[in-house]
Formats: sequence, structure tokens, C-alpha cells
Amino acid sequence: MSATTSQFTLAEDSNDSLLKDLYWELEEYLVDGGDVFTEYAFKYQVPSADIKTFVCDYGKYDGKWTSVPGCSASFARVKRAYLTIINDILRHFGRDGTRQAVDTQGHRMGYNDEVETRMATSPNISIMGCGTHIDPGQSIYDPPHYAQVLAPIEIDTNCLPLKVLIYHLAVYARFVLYCHPTRHFVLCLLLTRYTVRLVQFDRGGGIYSSAVNIHKDPETFVRFILGISSLNESDLGFDPRIYWRLRRQYFKPCLEPRLEYRISHPVANPQIRSRGTASYRVHHEGETLWLKFYWHPAEKVPEWEFLVKAQEANIKGVARMVRHGESVSISDLRCGVPLISTVGSRISDRVCTYILQPMYGQRLNLKGLDSFPEERFLLAYRDALMGSMDLLKVGIIHGDVSPNNILYNPGGGPGSRGVLIDFDMALYAEEGQSRDTDEPIFRVETFRSIGVQEGHRYSHLDELESFFYTYLWACIRKPSEDSRVESLTEKAIGEWQHNHDSVSKRFKMRLFRSESCHVLDWLRGRGLSSTMIDLFVDLQRFFQRQNSRVLRKLDEERLGYTVEEQSRPELRVSDRIRVQATERLDELYERMPASYIKSIDIVCSTELMGYAAKEGCNEWYTLLAKRHYHELLHYIDQAAAKLQQAKADVLPADVLSESDALESESDDDRYFIISSDDSEMPVATVRANAAPQVLTGSGLKVITNTFGSNVKRDRTSPDGSSCHGPEAKKAKEFH
Repeated sequence: MSATTSQFTLAEDSNDSLLKDLYWELEEYLVDGGDVFTEYAFKYQVPSADIKTFVCDYGKYDGKWTSVPGCSASFARVKRAYLTIINDILRHFGRDGTRQAVDTQGHRMGYNDEVETRMATSPNISIMGCGTHIDPGQSIYDPPHYAQVLAPIEIDTNCLPLKVLIYHLAVYARFVLYCHPTRHFVLCLLLTRYTVRLVQFDRGGGIYSSAVNIHKDPETFVRFILGISSLNESDLGFDPRIYWRLRRQYFKPCLEPRLEYRISHPVANPQIRSRGTASYRVHHEGETLWLKFYWHPAEKVPEWEFLVKAQEANIKGVARMVRHGESVSISDLRCGVPLISTVGSRISDRVCTYILQPMYGQRLNLKGLDSFPEERFLLAYRDALMGSMDLLKVGIIHGDVSPNNILYNPGGGPGSRGVLIDFDMALYAEEGQSRDTDEPIFRVETFRSIGVQEGHRYSHLDELESFFYTYLWACIRKPSEDSRVESLTEKAIGEWQHNHDSVSKRFKMRLFRSESCHVLDWLRGRGLSSTMIDLFVDLQRFFQRQNSRVLRKLDEERLGYTVEEQSRPELRVSDRIRVQATERLDELYERMPASYIKSIDIVCSTELMGYAAKEGCNEWYTLLAKRHYHELLHYIDQAAAKLQQAKADVLPADVLSESDALESESDDDRYFIISSDDSEMPVATVRANAAPQVLTGSGLKVITNTFGSNVKRDRTSPDGSSCHGPEAKKAKEFH
């Protein structure tokens, strides 16, 4: 590291990716706190009379700080002078035992104990400290470590631009927050030969004070030094609920003296301006829990509110919550300065929140499961889908369904073998979209529906579409021994996860068009059973039917013509074929057999099924939503039943436990069966999880989806794909 203050530059050819990231992260979120921030920062922590007494008695101040050299002095002399002054201040106010100004320039300071990492990037001077909330160490480390940095100090002798110097400090602040992810803010000082500025970084960005002349206003300079070295560690941004004892870290959520949780294995977001999510594994009375801290926008509904409503409704497929709480907001930390950046944009106020939940299993995937992974996957997938349906009944849409937000629940029973987590993007169904915030919220577009990406209001179908993408993702991320398949898949995933919405949407649209058969190439060679592939086809055709009109409208907007105009000769042949194919598919689904609609929509008569079709429906969970959810559950239950039968064929009967049976969760899991001559059989109120031989025996056919259309598939046929009726003939002609 250079001996000068300029360790980085913001030149366009700079190779420092971290500094560039911070530039884009903070550029529009820096606040000029001006004189207000200068006046009120640490105002009530140290009596001003004590500071004046120190200044008057200090031998190196005589109208100015005599030890600070002028313009001709070297950077090293200036740094040594400030080190001496700061340590003299700490010594005078009795802080030299646990607080110390250290020359850290050029030190390869560590910041991650689990992975031995030494950073060449370090502040010119660091206020180091030890204490109950800081670190388990009882003294200041030598060599210095970022875990004990209370406040980085940068010295500028080259008159660099203010923003450049702030980004220098932001680099150090990021490493400090990495060591203490629950820290509310990091204080920094920016010194020149004549001035001092206070800079604060928090989850809303950064705020800086006006430049204070240290010679003309020595009291403010001393107040800043005492503020960034406070013995009250909460004044330095440390969360008072988290502390160390006997080299173990604990979390005490309230003032109850006996209630404390031992925490370990932190997982943190390295960004400064962000949700600041920090997760810990928690141990309490032999139980392992999961603790999450994060800063949610004050304008949005907090995650815990949705979890409380889900718990009140006793929804099994949603993660439980042991306790929750809120503490400070960013506006509380800014000394009353408005949250408006230097470029005039409003900054969202955020509230520090914690949620304590049971410890669940791994994320939803088909890897790492020791036995019968497909069956366990489908059971977890189904229960998460049921959880989404039950949430809709109380007016909640999760809004961010993805493999990362569905967890296996190893100890869960029927209904809770897979649980939904992370409700930060959740919304009330009646609102149709997440509440606006003063700054954009970055979402992962990979699993969002096409309609939502187009800016449409959320509906239950958007939620279900995210479940479809989750299923596809889990299947194609299962490793393949075929290099060709892996190459095709990686290329597809690259397009699916593309940064530009238009590319991601184009990929998703192709999944539901007539040329989407190539998707099956991604699934082959991965050891997936034919049952899993058949289920993917069923889910794909469901959404192909639901999205046909949406895709047609998007095509019209893209190509600039309506369906009535599709015969215009100047149109490209490929465009006409695509639109015609979509129209034919749409017409095909409109001519589905009435018996199929009855079976899937659960609209059988009261005399046949024993309950009304609209039972359980409300303004959010409409009859249409009920139809859609039950159709998908129907496909999943059939697939799970087939896998269960395959498992029974492999294992001896005495090995199978009763818990392996697919038990029904509710009376809604009923499906209408038709006989081989297509006549309705009112006596067959067969549960979706019934044994496979019940579903397929005696020439019965379950009405389900086929690869070509939503018509009846004879599950008794060897290939499971034979169809009957005029609709099947149309489907074959179509393909």
C-alpha cells in the first residue's frame, strides 16, 4: 500500500472492483448532513465544559494545534501528529485502557477468522477497541484486526475530491460490517491538515458533516474523537442485545435476565446499503433455531406481520416464528437530517428487525438427499404449494417463490414437509403489488412470472408460475454425466438469469410456446424418473394454457398487429406461424371435455361429492384460484403416488413405515374418476394420495394432462401417453 493517502483512484481504468461496486452502491445515497449533523453528533455524550477544560490545559494547543505541521510537511509527519493528539485525548478522558489510535496503514488486517484472509487495504489510522459487545478478546490485538476497528480514519494531504475520500472510507466500513453484520452503523473521520469531517455509513447509505476547522473549533474536533471512541458501545453502532461471554456470543431479545440464546455461524450480506441480512444458528435449551436480522423499508409491511397471520391461521406449509422484534430505524441514527441524497433522491427509511424461527433443512433441490430424493422433493414441493394456497385464503401472496425460499423440513409431518420462508417480498392480495418504497428494491427476476415482469398486478397465477420455474430449476440443476446436456443447460440458465428483463422474459415465453419441446433435452441424462419428466410436462401444459392469451397479447404488442391482421403479407412467415400456433393451442384448450373440467375444478354436484364447489372460497381465494391450485396438486399427487409405488416395489413391506404412506391433509384432496367408457363414476371419491393401483386398476383412467393437450391420459397404458376422443386427435394433429 502506498505511503500516501491515495490508495485508490476512481479513474475509469481502475481495476479495483470493490471500489467500483461501492461507487454504484452509494453514489445516489450519500447525504450532506451539513451543520446539523456537525452540531448534533455526540452532543450529549460528553459535557462541553469538560472538553473546553481539556483544550485549555492541553500543551499542544495554542490557538491552533501546534503539532500538526503545515503544507510543506510530509504525510508521515501529519499522521504521527494526529496519532499523538488522538491518544492524548483518549488518555485524558480515561479511555486508554480499552481504546487506542493505531497506525494501521500497510497492515494486512484480517476480517474473517473462519477463512484466513488478510487485506492489504487498511485505514491510515484506526480507533481500536475491545469490549463485551465488540469481541471476545480482553485486549487490543497485535497485529490489528478489523473485528476491533471502532472507527477508520483517513488523512488527506493531496486535496483529493470529497467523494473519492468517502469511497475510501466506505471500503474500510464494509470490512468492519463484515466482521459485525448486526452493527447499526460505522463512524469514520476524514482529516486534512486543517479540517475534520465526520462520516457515517449505515444500511441507508452514508451521511457526512460539514468540514470543521480544527484550529478555530477545537472543541468539535475533540467531541468527534470522543464520539468515535465512546465507552458506550451502542453509541458506536453495536447492537446491545448481542454480546460476548467466555468467548461465546449470545443474543438477549429482551430484558428478561434468564432468556438468552447462544449464536454461531453468521452468514452476512457484505453490502453497506442493503437489507443488511445477517443470519445465525442459535442454540437454546438443547434446541437449534435460526435467527435473522435485517433492515426492512418502513413503507413496506414487515415480514413478521405476514408470519403472524400465517400462524394465526395455522398454515402448515409456512415457516413458524418463535419471536420477533424491531429496534432502531435509519432516521433515528441521522440526527434529524432528512433522508434526501446529494442528487435529490429520497432514501427509504429502514427499520432494524429480527425474526427467530425453528431450524429447518436445506433448500429445495434434488441434490444431497440420501434416499428417494424425488419422493421427498415432491412431498416438500407439494406442501409448500399447499402453504401458498392457504396463504391466499387469508389474503397473502408470498411474492418471491424460488428454490431458495422453500426449505425441507426433515421432522415435519404431512403438510409441513416443505415450508415457505422469507416473506420480505410478500404482499396482500387485495393490493396486487408490493408497497412502493423511496428507492428501488432489487428482485431476482429468474423466478418471477412473465406478467409481473411486464408490470402487471400480482395474482395467484403469478405465484403458481413461480412454482413452475422452481420445479424446472430443481430438475435441471441436478448434475448430469452427459457433457452435452450440461452445456445446453448452462447456456439456457445463462439466458434465464440474464440481467436484462427482455432476455429473461424471452426465455420464459419460449417455455410455453409450441417450440418448447427442446426443454426436455435439458432434463434427460440427469437420472430423473419418467414420473418427474411427465410431471414437468403436465405443469408446462397447464401454464401454456393459462399464458396463451397473455403471450398472444405480448406478441401483438411486439409485432405491432392484432390477430385479425395476422394474414398481412408483409409479416415474416415465422411470426405468422407463431401466432397461428398460439391461436390453435388456445382453441384446443377451450374445447376440453366437460368431464375433465369437472374433475379438475372440483365442481361436481353436492349429491356426488358431498360439498359445494365454492366451499372455502372468499374474495382472495376465488373459485378460479381453487381450480388452478387443485389442478396442480392433482398432478403432483399422482406423481408422488407413482413414486411411492415404485418405492414399495423396491423395498420389502416390513421396511416401509407407516409415515411413508401419502396421507390426505384435507377433504379437498378428492378427484373425480371416470370409467373406461368415459361415464362418470360418482362412487369414486378417491383421494389424491391413494395407492397407485387404485388409480390405475380395473381399467380406470384418471383425467390428467398429456404432452399435447389437457385431455385424458390412460395411465394403464405402457407408455402412459395414449389418448382418446376427438380432442386427442386434434392434439396429435397440432403436434
